[in-house]
Amino acid sequence: DLQKNQSITINDVGGTATSLQLRSVGSGSGTIGVDVDVTAVGTLTATSVLTGGKVTLRTTAAGGDILVDSIVASGNVVDLQARNSIREVSPGDASADITATSVQLQATDGSIDVYLAASAASVTATTTGSTVTLKNDTALSLGTSTARTLTLNVGGVISQTGVITADTLVANATNGSNITLTGNGGTPNLPNQVGSFAASSVGTGGIRGNVAFTTGIPLDVAAAGIQGAAVTLTTAGGLTDTGSITGTSLTAVNTGSGTIVLDNPANDVATLSLTNTGRAVTYVDATGFAVAGIAGSQATLTAAGTITQNTGAGAAVSAAALAIT
Repeated sequence: DLQKNQSITINDVGGTATSLQLRSVGSGSGTIGVDVDVTAVGTLTATSVLTGGKVTLRTTAAGGDILVDSIVASGNVVDLQARNSIREVSPGDASADITATSVQLQATDGSIDVYLAASAASVTATTTGSTVTLKNDTALSLGTSTARTLTLNVGGVISQTGVITADTLVANATNGSNITLTGNGGTPNLPNQVGSFAASSVGTGGIRGNVAFTTGIPLDVAAAGIQGAAVTLTTAGGLTDTGSITGTSLTAVNTGSGTIVLDNPANDVATLSLTNTGRAVTYVDATGFAVAGIAGSQATLTAAGTITQNTGAGAAVSAAALAIT
């Protein structure tokens, strides 16, 4: 136990301990700004860290995890740097492991799985086979992040301020809030670098939010699919759909080479817009839909129900060949 009204620094990097537990460490108050900085060789367990200052924890030896039960840095930053993984002490419990304004998580050789109470987060976990799972009960903005598979389970709006690089990104807004992951918002706006994407913005009672996603490489809709209201996908290099897309509308734009082939038979949208100028577009729908504009060299549209066309210049079909079944 260690409570002070001045900064706390523990450096065990030269030691031989295989584990270190932090219990009742900090200022003992979320309003007193005592910084906590701890370096451990082996696994570091944060049982209870409470302060109004910044919390920095790191492990240095192979296999050194950071296990989190309760870290509270009210109005400040939590920075965890694990040589191996960052995990909950009690997986699946009902309370947040980390409470802070912003959280930075790095797992050099392992994975990340934590429950946050934060407004912003950034993650790094790039080892082959590693995963990152973040739970947050309110809106979350993601900063520059790199992962193999990144899953966000958020009870509010999901947005970003930094580029996301991942093999697979799954974004779930569990209360039906909007998911807007369209780049870092800079000048110029830098797109994400994600090859597979799934999203759900469906809340209690069927409330749906909009889903907007932009990547600078070819994109596949992952097996979990995309469920939302207005769905907007922008890619550079082609678009395919292992999983289905359901929503009130779908707008798909490819700005690079490659085709748009959305032929999952379970796709179901009310309004469709496809842009792939000079290249082919294909879409299959489980019911019927209204065309809100198509641009491509060849357009192939298939539906189990009626295909109609909206009025106005924006709904025009511009293609050298059009096939409808």
